[in-house]
Amino acid sequence: MGDETEKGGMSRRSFLKGLGALAVLALPACRRAQQFAVEAEECPEWMLPGETVCYTTCMPWATGAIPMLAVCHQGLPIALQSNPLYEKIRRGVPAFAQAALLDLYSAQRPSSPTRAGKKHPMQAIRSSLRAWSRLLHEGRNMAFLSPAGYSAIRKEQVMELSRFSGASFYTYDPAAAPRVSGFPELEALQEAAFGPAVQFDTGFGTLQELTERLPQLETLFIFTPADPAAFDATFARALENSKAETVRLGLLQPDRTAQLSLYTIPQTHFLEEWGAEADAAGNLCLRQPVTRPLREALSEADVLHALLNNGELPATDGTAPSAAWEWLQRVAPHAKADLKKGFIAAAAPHPQAPEITPAT
Repeated sequence: MGDETEKGGMSRRSFLKGLGALAVLALPACRRAQQFAVEAEECPEWMLPGETVCYTTCMPWATGAIPMLAVCHQGLPIALQSNPLYEKIRRGVPAFAQAALLDLYSAQRPSSPTRAGKKHPMQAIRSSLRAWSRLLHEGRNMAFLSPAGYSAIRKEQVMELSRFSGASFYTYDPAAAPRVSGFPELEALQEAAFGPAVQFDTGFGTLQELTERLPQLETLFIFTPADPAAFDATFARALENSKAETVRLGLLQPDRTAQLSLYTIPQTHFLEEWGAEADAAGNLCLRQPVTRPLREALSEADVLHALLNNGELPATDGTAPSAAWEWLQRVAPHAKADLKKGFIAAAAPHPQAPEITPAT
């Protein structure tokens, strides 16, 4: 077939041009999709057998997960397509979700953890996870700031973490913040940028509540894709003055929150993770790693699993699935069969309409 795909499909050549050939060539040479991934039941018509493979996945999002197919060529995702089995519920993949593919290959993804702004080996982070796990089990004050949205795996892990008296949980995401009403044009822009105006009731505290509790904390883990210190000056000042060991997981190069944190840890991209998130219609969308991590990185589920299990994490050589796989099986006992379709109908809570802030 040559380099070009048929019937409107993205070609490998145009994909490389779009990303920048140098960025792609800098990636490790052998990054095949994990042997544990499940191929989709139905793939785009333009795909040719043997040339490309597609997998169901979803992008976590504050107002509801976005299901999709990841089309892979030579073990690397080259396109995100609408899941045809999901078309009656939601058509297409939004532009911001399509653009998220570029983050997977971004040269701004950190290559190493840091401590106090200096490179810090991942093996040392594994040792720190054992120490943080001991603190958790001792009941010391430890807080977790997570993304908005409903994650079935996060819910299971938080239920386990809640057994420890010092653990507290908060959520933050501007995409889930109450919307401003009164200007139709602004309302349309908000919906285009963030999706329908809905929120999930997770029972977690707010960023303001976390800010007030910061002086009592010994350890704080921040998993949010958004940068709370950049959006909230009060939180930024409290974080800067806090004596807590702050650990920031981030996908791209340090943001303001990372600059104010003692530790930073490279975070996996959603295409490199297992997951199970609610969409806006009450379905549970499943996520799987369609490629092995392109950087040495951890997911939120990996870190929470380690804290619950004396800091232990599976080997990183690809011989075993990540720690999140067993959590996925808890919330989706028939995960391998369900991943062919990509979602479980009516298996998640429905979001609620948020409070509307009138324009002034």
